[in-house]
Amino acid sequence: MSNKCDDPKLTALSQFLSIDEDDISEESNGEYSVGHGRNSEEYLVLTDKEADEKAKENISEELWAFTPSFIEDVTGVRGIAGLLKAAENKCESLNDSISDIVEHTCGIDKFVEEAIAGDGRGHFLAQYDDEEHEVKTCNETYYIYRTN
Repeated sequence: MSNKCDDPKLTALSQFLSIDEDDISEESNGEYSVGHGRNSEEYLVLTDKEADEKAKENISEELWAFTPSFIEDVTGVRGIAGLLKAAENKCESLNDSISDIVEHTCGIDKFVEEAIAGDGRGHFLAQYDDEEHEVKTCNETYYIYRTN
C-alpha cells in the first residue's frame, strides 16, 4: 500500500477534483491529465516557488502580448506605447526588443511582479480559465491551474 504523500502533487490534484488518484495520469514536471481524448482535462500542479518561476518564464516569453500602455507604465519609457502600437502586427518578433527595454529599465523581476499584481498568477498559468486554486496537503501548499 502506497503512502498518499508519495506524490503530493498527485494527492493535491486528487483532493481538488475529488477523484481517485488512479483516475489521474502524470505527464511530466507537475503536468497531469484527467480523462481521455476530447474529454481530457490538463492541469499544472506547482509549489509556490515553482509557480512563480513558471509565471516568470511565461511572462518573459510573451512580453509582446502586453498592452503598450502597461509596458510604458512599468518601464517608465514614455512614448514607447506609440512605437509599439505602430508595430503591433509584429507580435512575437517584438519580444526580444521589449525584453531589452524591460531589462534596461525596471528589470524582468519588477515587470513580472507588476504583471502578477495586476492579473494574478493564474492569468499566466491557467490558459483554460485564468484561475489559481490552492490546496494544502502533505504539509505543503500546492497551486493548481487548468491548462485546457
